[in-house]
Amino acid sequence: MGWDTPIQRKNRTIIEKGLDSGLCLGGLGCGGLELWADGVFRHHAYMNTAPWNGWRHQIPPQGQPQPLAEPNTGVEDLCFLLRVQRPGRAPQLRFLFVGQGGSWLVGEHMSRTYKYATIPTVRAIEHTAEFPFTRLKYLDPTLPVQVELLAWSPFIPHDAVASATPGAIFDFTITSQTHEPLTVSLLQITSNLAGFDQVPDYAPEHSLATTPTGVIIRMKGGRDPQSPATGEMGVFAAARARQSISAVSHNPYLQNLYYSFYTTGHLDGPRIPPRIPREEYHFAAQNAPMFRDQSFVCVQTSLEAGQCAEIRTGLTWHFPNHYDRFGVYVGKFYENRFAHSGDVAAYLLNEADLLRARSRAWTDSILDSDLDPALALALLDQANTLVKSSWYSKDGRFFLWEGLGQGGMNTVDVEHYGSFGVAFLFPALRVSALDLIQAAQRPNGQVAHAYQCNIRPADIPDGEYHRWDVNLQYVLALFRDWRWSGDPDLLRRHWQSARHALAFVQSLDRLGIGLPFTEGGITYDHWHMVGVVAYMSGLYLAALQAAKTMAEALGENDFAAECQTRWETGRASFERLFWQGDYYKAVLRETEALSSADARLSLLAAKPIDLGLHTDALNGEAFALLTGLPRALDPQRVQTMLRAILTYNVHEDGRFLANGSCPNGEFPDEWPFSQWQNPWTGTEYFFAAQLFTEGLEREALDILRNVFDRLDEAGMRFRHNECGDFYTRALSIYAAWQAWLGLLVDVPARHLRLKPVTRRSALRSPFLCGTGWGRMTIRRGHHDFSLEIALTEGHLTLESVELPFSAAPAACLNGQPLEACQSEGRIRFPQPITLTSGDHLTVTAHLSPPST
Repeated sequence: MGWDTPIQRKNRTIIEKGLDSGLCLGGLGCGGLELWADGVFRHHAYMNTAPWNGWRHQIPPQGQPQPLAEPNTGVEDLCFLLRVQRPGRAPQLRFLFVGQGGSWLVGEHMSRTYKYATIPTVRAIEHTAEFPFTRLKYLDPTLPVQVELLAWSPFIPHDAVASATPGAIFDFTITSQTHEPLTVSLLQITSNLAGFDQVPDYAPEHSLATTPTGVIIRMKGGRDPQSPATGEMGVFAAARARQSISAVSHNPYLQNLYYSFYTTGHLDGPRIPPRIPREEYHFAAQNAPMFRDQSFVCVQTSLEAGQCAEIRTGLTWHFPNHYDRFGVYVGKFYENRFAHSGDVAAYLLNEADLLRARSRAWTDSILDSDLDPALALALLDQANTLVKSSWYSKDGRFFLWEGLGQGGMNTVDVEHYGSFGVAFLFPALRVSALDLIQAAQRPNGQVAHAYQCNIRPADIPDGEYHRWDVNLQYVLALFRDWRWSGDPDLLRRHWQSARHALAFVQSLDRLGIGLPFTEGGITYDHWHMVGVVAYMSGLYLAALQAAKTMAEALGENDFAAECQTRWETGRASFERLFWQGDYYKAVLRETEALSSADARLSLLAAKPIDLGLHTDALNGEAFALLTGLPRALDPQRVQTMLRAILTYNVHEDGRFLANGSCPNGEFPDEWPFSQWQNPWTGTEYFFAAQLFTEGLEREALDILRNVFDRLDEAGMRFRHNECGDFYTRALSIYAAWQAWLGLLVDVPARHLRLKPVTRRSALRSPFLCGTGWGRMTIRRGHHDFSLEIALTEGHLTLESVELPFSAAPAACLNGQPLEACQSEGRIRFPQPITLTSGDHLTVTAHLSPPST
């Protein structure tokens, strides 16, 4: 039997990528729903349900109720039906999705085969993810139109209010591809999921309002005033010239409208015979698949040959009953702006064009850049986690899950990585995160590891205080967020807490070597590193320099000098005790010491993994370089270790960078977690950042490309997994972007440093700092270097700029020359300059002064 016969070709299916996630449509702390590449909406997770509200794949402690899980939904609960009418021909209908058996499920009531006409789906879909935009191009050669959908929610850097809007907009573009005039109708079908947990009496209440800007339907549900699912959903369609809107706010029965839609292209025409609703319509409310009450909004327009029409519809929601696991009211930040789903719909009808333009400006700054595609797309993909996994309380506190519904919220050690993304995109939310850390700190300086489905510090369990790295990560986060935001009040409010956190770690130096002895857990919590740990020691050295810099800013020079002395002692011990010729070992607990103090390291029996090669061991060194702190370690040794990691820890076949290995061939048994043998996406991204800081551009890009390809082929670009899905650590991709550019904006010092690793002659990139964002363009010649910053939103005040070259500087602001001079390797301005939205700054410098 031949394989390449007509029958076998017809029988063949090729699947190249998995389909396991889609971008989330929603807002910060609003919950949302996912739109997948097949055109199907999944995971309607905006009703305070699990896993978003906690307890993913877990059994609650005894006495606590099982949280409500997200509703069981199908393609019929939110979908689009297209109708195209050509003169003298029967209308063509297409559901705008593929697969799912959906045409049977939706087109036929309760899947009663052939009782009603079968409605086909489109033949294929071309999917593009451009967070916060999902673009679907529906491919069907039998239709005389080309249809595209741009589904999105507002996401605007530095504007957490606009980015916390509970809704999604569906912008359709329909283009004629025929010489004939056409009548085109688009129908949005939406089920009322509100109160879905209160079957059978979930009390649906639907209403319809027509406004100058469009049609708004509100669908309420639920009698229980405290149920997380009690609330409402909204559906809207925008009024536009040469378009007509028809809507039915309450009807569980598509077939009751099908005849009207088929024959007229709207919902105001004749209905099917009355006997059918009598036979099959269920008057008792039943919020369950196939029986849910639905609303229908139809937009109709006419197209001449080659014409294009744009249709806008949308979905909103309002579910304020959010409580933590102790019954404490959390609420939603969006309650401060919207009283109900209709308010959200009215806001989006009025403001969507502006919100789209502002959101698009950020997305396009990445897509229109010269960044490596794996880096550019990861910046967008990982920002999805901020929408998918966040709580944003009514009183303005921001919580971010470690993994969706799992592992805790605002987990300090994981946010040590992921907070780079938050600090660049929404720096004001970092203030909330630091305040929550401070509120939970114990009098002895101990910092809590995480909030566990609770918002009150008093409810944090004792076990969350058995981590030691979090104290240092709090100090480092305060330093970075203060330096990037320039907020003096932030530093003053947290300074004493940071000192106490650092003092607690200093008390762990029981061996007297200037480095902490770690007995509690660290972020590698199932890789049992007990002793003097390289990872912890490196964080400590970086935290000492951060504390020194903050102390100097506050005029505490004696404490700054103490930090410097401790740093000198600790770095000398680190070099002497950890270096073993090719790399710095992971843990010290065996005897190979040169002094009696060092001999005490034999307190614990050695394990093979102690000599292991830990990918993230020099995390503190990388953090220091990313934030403008001095090196602690010998750069030659650091480079040697990084190359050893690339040799032993990169798995080419699996395309991943493992957390660790034993170059001597040992295979330590760390079952059941085996953290050292596996990759963590966030650690891979941070290691790439470290490679960039050391000038290893090609090697760093290889890491980023491996990660992207691995996730993409698995269908998990937006749902990467570590300890739970949508893991926060991977927002460290923003550290990799920053490191590639060598970018540092020190707001208190009014200083910008840009020393890109790349040798490209030209590079366009997004620009992000703690006070504003926009675009930048870098041009490099053999003897000159120029930087152009175009600020889209926010502001930026500078007194100095540091580029690879500094001789013979010249600068222009909006085309007007500025006075600039060279001093100590920096380009300085006699007076501070301030950029605001729309401003362009260009700075050029040379390798050496031009010859006269």
